[in-house]
Amino acid sequence: MRKLIIILLVLPMWIFGQTNTVLKPPISANTLGGLESNQFVQTADPLSVTAEGTANQIMQFNGDGTMSPVNNAASAGVISFDATNLDAVKIFRVNDTTTESWAHSHNDYMLTFTKAYGTMGFADSSFSIPMTQNIYAPITNTANNLYITGVSYGLTFAGDSIQVPETGNYEIEWDLSYSGANTDLYHIEIFVDGVSSKGKGEGQRDMSSSNIGSSSGHTILSLTALQWITLRIENTINNNDATVYAGNIVINKK
Repeated sequence: MRKLIIILLVLPMWIFGQTNTVLKPPISANTLGGLESNQFVQTADPLSVTAEGTANQIMQFNGDGTMSPVNNAASAGVISFDATNLDAVKIFRVNDTTTESWAHSHNDYMLTFTKAYGTMGFADSSFSIPMTQNIYAPITNTANNLYITGVSYGLTFAGDSIQVPETGNYEIEWDLSYSGANTDLYHIEIFVDGVSSKGKGEGQRDMSSSNIGSSSGHTILSLTALQWITLRIENTINNNDATVYAGNIVINKK
């Protein structure tokens, strides 16, 4: 009887102790933050550099806690930045089950644009652009505010002109509704910093009547940072003015 009482007293304590053990499992040395340890560079010693690099090389992290120089090949996935305009860098690395990222910011820098797009247009106008035969005139009004800026990112709009932020290829589309005398022949071209891009996105209209008609153009231009884009028109027959009624310009960095 005495043995039975002792067993009955000890058994609940043993069960309760086992329950606590289940609620507090030991931390596995093979995981960190829920991730398998093979997702991390492991080293018992301070990080060291195995050798000095040469021109056009980058430093590569090795699994043994060292760094070594490797050639800066395109296949290495290296991304270069303009350090004078750097604001933040984010690099995403996708493993089997994990996406990691890091970022660094500096208040003295600004991020260079990775994309740029925008549009400007006008409608319900009847402005006459003064023409001189064979001389291109900007499509604008006397106040240089004929166009209204629409949706945009990264571009600068001023004086019915558009400035691109950085070097690259830009897709440009435009259209224009206008009229003139039935003896006129009009050409419309894209100008970059005041220079014609002849044969690239150019439009032409032979006026067989004085009715309102339209012209349009579409091209891709290689531009350098801070260049200005304008649309201009010329009369190749005489000095008759062109009257503009509506128009649009769309620019998109490729």
